[in-house]
Amino acid sequence: MNKNKKAIAALIALICLLAFVLSTWAYFTDEQRTRNYITTGEVAIEVHEYADDAMTVPFPTEGISGVMPGESVTKIVVVENTGSSPAWIRVKADKAITLAQGVEGAPDTSLILLDIDTSAWSEQDGWYYLDTALEPGETTPPLFRHVEFDASMQNLYRNSKAEVSITAQAVQTANNGESAATALGWPETTEGE
Repeated sequence: MNKNKKAIAALIALICLLAFVLSTWAYFTDEQRTRNYITTGEVAIEVHEYADDAMTVPFPTEGISGVMPGESVTKIVVVENTGSSPAWIRVKADKAITLAQGVEGAPDTSLILLDIDTSAWSEQDGWYYLDTALEPGETTPPLFRHVEFDASMQNLYRNSKAEVSITAQAVQTANNGESAATALGWPETTEGE
């Protein structure tokens, strides 16, 4: 009977050891999965150009013709935050003059005058930075309201084409500087863009 007790004790010890090993093995191989979704905010903008002071008539895509030196054309430029996050805004206004066919000379783009709103925008490195963050759904104050052709334009500019191209960019405000001018992450630009 002593042998049976020893055999039973050994069997119980083996079962306990096997249960311990299996539970330890299961402990080390346990796997759990969870899914956490984090949705980031969206930074998106749209440039709007208007041909009237009430900002109801879009500036014509084909432009305006027949403008004479010394005249001013209404062209109001604003940027709308169409994203879901506050954004820092910067805008570049590139001026160009294409002389009429057969006319030779060096056009002077400084003869195209823009009435930049310096109370809301600050110039740095050829860009105009909005001085405040732009909240979702808001629109900037106009960068400018008029394009004027200097009265000193001479015959060189007869039948020429003047163009003011607008480039606007936006970056997030969250954890990104105290102003648009100090913000990081602006898209790369190439010369003439």
